[in-house]
Amino acid sequence: MKHLPCSRLLAALASTVLLSVSLPASAQFELPEPEPVSPLDNGFYGALSLTNVSPDRERGLDDGNGYQLSVGYRFGKLFAVQARIHAADLDVMNGGGDASMEGFGADVLYFPASRPWLENVYVTFGIGTLETDYESQGVSFEGETFEAGIGYMQPFTLGGIDFGVRGDVRSRHNNNASGTNADNQNVSDTHMSLGVVIPFGGLLGGD
Repeated sequence: MKHLPCSRLLAALASTVLLSVSLPASAQFELPEPEPVSPLDNGFYGALSLTNVSPDRERGLDDGNGYQLSVGYRFGKLFAVQARIHAADLDVMNGGGDASMEGFGADVLYFPASRPWLENVYVTFGIGTLETDYESQGVSFEGETFEAGIGYMQPFTLGGIDFGVRGDVRSRHNNNASGTNADNQNVSDTHMSLGVVIPFGGLLGGD
């Protein structure tokens, strides 16, 4: 068996190195650039929404309008948690005067994100307290709330500022409230909201 002289072996190795270095940049392996992270997908945010409340018939109230103010944190694309306060003005049926609802609570928002068209859809579950005040009658009822709903948030960028428009529909169960009949201890209201979400920035573990 013939063996290559050392000089020829070294020359072959040198040629291989020079060939690899001279390959065009397009032919070399490149790591893909990471996708930019939207401020709406990570970090603290605030939200202000206009609301509409359709009360349970047992309350003896007409539909009313109000607001909801939320502050939360989104942990990546899948989850967010938030605290909220909300209030609404309503009318007692048959000209019975004014009424109001005020409360606060906490929510978990889950974004399934299993399909591109689903990434802005979320389901939400929450707990809280709610006081319903029949102002013209001088009575009020207070109790815990349990709620669940579905919503959608559309992100926008305007003038370099990121924000979202968010709306959801919830069923809110109030376990210790009633209308003029104190024996009606369980009622369920429909709560709809539409508003703006503003990210505060400040990623968890970031600068």
